[in-house]
Amino acid sequence: MGAGLCEIYCSKGFTGLRGAAFFGIMEIVVALLAMKGGDINATDNMGRTALAWAAVGGHEDAVKVLLQRKDAKVDTTETHRSRTPLLLAAGNGIRGL
Repeated sequence: MGAGLCEIYCSKGFTGLRGAAFFGIMEIVVALLAMKGGDINATDNMGRTALAWAAVGGHEDAVKVLLQRKDAKVDTTETHRSRTPLLLAAGNGIRGL
């Protein structure tokens, strides 16, 4: 059996917030955002933030919750393709932003 998601991504910066945002698990996204000390704009080895992962997952609710944070940076780009979270959202069917 192949390596699991955590074995592939956890060592490369795939955090709980990024995972919850990617899978659209809103209860966890909200709970993690309420915790002190996390960096909403931290990037993984691909240059993606939690906002970018929510957009890749096509989860409009997660994108909107992350955008409500005043400290969320919307202009970060991936390291390999230079796509912003907005471009990722549009490419994954999120239209209501």
